[in-house]
Amino acid sequence: MADDVLLCVSELATNAVLHSHSRLGGGTFTVRSTVSPGDCAWIAVEDRGGLWSPAARDPERGHGLDLVQALADDWGIDGGQDGRTVWARFDWPDR
Repeated sequence: MADDVLLCVSELATNAVLHSHSRLGGGTFTVRSTVSPGDCAWIAVEDRGGLWSPAARDPERGHGLDLVQALADDWGIDGGQDGRTVWARFDWPDR
């Protein structure tokens, strides 16, 4: 589970740097996480927003959100042009 969470955090942070206003001079993004043993791990990356629309498929790039969708138990995008938060939840595996 930890590897999946770390991969998804990396993908979401990369998206913030490449595709939001966070890439501009002085731009920032914020990573938040919560781990609730026995329940779930939750991650979120908040960026500075900007225009966004799904890009055309590029076989060499653009699979970050596909990875998040495949690995997370739930995920979503909240916000818009003024700021956006992409989050993912990973349910704790049964022992």
